[in-house]
Amino acid sequence: MGEEIKIRLIHINDARDIHEMHRQDSIIQQTMALSSGRLKDIEDYIEGLT
Repeated sequence: MGEEIKIRLIHINDARDIHEMHRQDSIIQQTMALSSGRLKDIEDYIEGLT
């Protein structure tokens, strides 16, 4: 069979990895996202989730 995928709650420690993903060319092209997002913005977003 294939790889196992685990789904878990997001954690503040994930912010740096998310930030790095957002800066990848393939992600920017597929999502039309801006690569200029700041790590602090992602951390703030995660901390604001309930």
